[in-house]
Amino acid sequence: MSQTVDTAPSPSPSSAPPRTSLPDGGVERFHPMPDGARLRTMEWPDGEGVPVLFMGGKRDFIERHAEALSRIRERERPLLALDWRDQGLSSRASVPTAHLFDRMETDLSHLMNYAAERIGAPFDALAHSMGAHMLLRVLAFDPAAAKLVRRAVLTGPMMGIGSGGAGRAGRILMRTAAEVMTGLGFGEHRPPGQPAYGPVYRSEERRQRLTGDTARFAESFFHIDSNPRLAAGGATWGWLRAAVRSMRKLRRPGVLERIDTPLLVFLGSEERVVDPDEVRAASTRLPRARLLDIEDGHHELFLDTDEVQQLLWQEIWSFLD
Repeated sequence: MSQTVDTAPSPSPSSAPPRTSLPDGGVERFHPMPDGARLRTMEWPDGEGVPVLFMGGKRDFIERHAEALSRIRERERPLLALDWRDQGLSSRASVPTAHLFDRMETDLSHLMNYAAERIGAPFDALAHSMGAHMLLRVLAFDPAAAKLVRRAVLTGPMMGIGSGGAGRAGRILMRTAAEVMTGLGFGEHRPPGQPAYGPVYRSEERRQRLTGDTARFAESFFHIDSNPRLAAGGATWGWLRAAVRSMRKLRRPGVLERIDTPLLVFLGSEERVVDPDEVRAASTRLPRARLLDIEDGHHELFLDTDEVQQLLWQEIWSFLD
């Protein structure tokens, strides 16, 4: 295990809205990777319950899911959360985009072994969107790390990227464009609808894609306003190509079928970010997965309305407890 660098606990600012405040007692650490990148985690190692590893999706950072982390800590469960490389306070621009998903798989295997040392194993995993995709990769391709996971909850897993209502033709066009644009040397450019971080990310159109809760959506920017280094923009053509190839790798015959971990998969009825058809198809191939549809749920189920969250967490704890 590589050396970790400890910092002082990182409490939320005193002016933070209550739902955006991290649980008390968290310890922030930065983990040097072999390639020089530093990955940020926050851990709450005390507690008597089954430990939990929490991972968000693309553009996420630990603080954005403070409400979910607080719910976990209320159950007296040890907890570790992470910032993926190239987002949050982990190293940015740390690896060529073409290799990003392979490197993130290695990162997650590393941090899962670290989590086993710090919070105990086997642990439960809660993974959202891209984080769910990366967890499935580790469960499929790293048997030793997979044994550390007792059960896993996946919300809006990234098994396919949504087409914005354009259907199968739109998905094919997006995949083709990502290959062509990256091949032509435009991999660091952004496609339409994926701008650099700015005011557009707070638009009502964005809110409707992500959550049915206007207040939680507004609160999700509190920590970025306090620390702009947490912000991240949309996907580049190169990222999209790498993501498509990674999803194709998971969809190969026999890959999902080898995952033996009990899984609870959530899909919101208003999902518009990932491809619901691909989530359903993947769920039928996972031997021990159960798919639950959440009425009125959006992509960001952990930031959705009280009604959605009540059902979400009721099912999560029924599965994990």
